[in-house]
Amino acid sequence: MLSIKELDDVALCDVLSLSVHESQIPYVDTTENLINKKVKGSHFHVLVLDGEVVGLFIVETDCDKNYEFLHRTDLHLAILIIDKRFQGQGLGKKSCLLMHPYLRDNFPNHDSIVLTVNCNNTVAYKCYESSGFIDTLQYYHGGPAGPQHIMRFCLSR
Repeated sequence: MLSIKELDDVALCDVLSLSVHESQIPYVDTTENLINKKVKGSHFHVLVLDGEVVGLFIVETDCDKNYEFLHRTDLHLAILIIDKRFQGQGLGKKSCLLMHPYLRDNFPNHDSIVLTVNCNNTVAYKCYESSGFIDTLQYYHGGPAGPQHIMRFCLSR
């Protein structure tokens, strides 16, 4: 069974061992770099499948000043990583579907979760779309790997 928990010291070693296929690194970076770049307002969560850490996602709060497309009550899904050993099993979609109520319950002052996904990353785009994220038909041009779709999921009840 897939579950979500906050990153703690116990899961940190497991998270550092997560990796993605080399072709995905321009979109997500390495887990070591992500942990080392942790900034205020970043919340790290692990995805656990039958007791094994299989992924990581990072949500950011209070980042509307950094991105013009975010509102004050938005969460920003900065990263979602599924370890390469577990990719292709539908865990990305399952993670997003599980993430929606988890974020609603744990971040009650936020109305939506917003993400950007590279225009060339069609697999990730389809994953997000199939789990309920809506393409805003706007683009973010500030990413290191080219233009990105801006997608939104409403968390309000």
